[in-house]
Parts: sequence; structure tokens; C-alpha cells
Amino acid sequence: MSTKKFDYRVRIQVAADSPDGILLDCLKNERHQSYSHKEMLLWALRAYWMPIAYQLQQEQGKQSLSESQMKRMAQDAIHQLRQQIAYLQSTFGVEQTLSIEGANAPQLSQQLLSLLAAHQVSEPDTSEQSAASSIKPGDLNPESTPIETESTNQQKDLWYDSEDLFDSEI
Repeated sequence: MSTKKFDYRVRIQVAADSPDGILLDCLKNERHQSYSHKEMLLWALRAYWMPIAYQLQQEQGKQSLSESQMKRMAQDAIHQLRQQIAYLQSTFGVEQTLSIEGANAPQLSQQLLSLLAAHQVSEPDTSEQSAASSIKPGDLNPESTPIETESTNQQKDLWYDSEDLFDSEI
């Protein structure tokens, strides 16, 4: 990993009593017992967007990862999202129902494809394949992503450690 620092600042203004305001107040004031606001934000962003970020970097020629490395990253993100789902179900007594899981996936996939297509249009080099053409709506549905099992004593790839990705100190 590079020792060069990356500074990213965001300013968001929402109504204090809105759902977003309540969420941001919780994060800003570190009202969670175990995690800092930076840890909570980065953990969620990594699980939700990390594989997509690497895919976009690869399409722009800035990263060169193997297909198996990309799949591993996506599988780890899906695992983290499923852990969060299980935590929410346990915390709020919500039963797991198979009919609801993935019900909105086609709609969300279309929204994500639109965002990716808009991102590609804003890029100056249009010779690269667009993200929208390389991702199919079914690819973003967790139910359609096979999870390969690995033995616990198998070595992890050196370039990527899922524990570092989701449990790194910030």
C-alpha cells in the first residue's frame, strides 16, 4: 500500500429532523459504542462500492486485477452486506424472507447502470468499453453471484486481504 495520503472531504446539508439528518447526526457525534464515524462510513462504502470502484479503475487502465481477484473482492463485499442484513434482522426482530431478498435488485441494478453510464459519458476518453455494457443487471443481484468456498488454510492473495479491507484502522 502507498504511504501517500488521500484527502476526501464532503459537506452535506440536510434537514436535522429528516432521516438523513438523523443518520448523519449519529455518525458525526459517534453515538455508536464500537466504531468511529470514519470506520462506519468507510466500512459501508467499501462493502457497497469497492468492487465497482475497482471495475471502473480497471476500465480506465489504472488497475490490472485478475478476474478471480475481482470476483473475490465482490464475494467479500457481498459477505459483508449479508452480515449487516443478519445483524439488522437480529437487532430488530425482522424475519428473513426469501421472497423479499433481491425483489428490488432489477430496479437497483438499472439505477446503478445509469450512474455508471453517466460516469463513462463524462470521461474524456470514450474509446474504452462503457461500464454499462460490461455489467448486466443480473450481475449485481447477490442471488446470482456464486460464492466459492475456500479452505481455511488456503493462502490469501498478497494483493488483497479482506480483513484489511473491512477491518482496517482509519
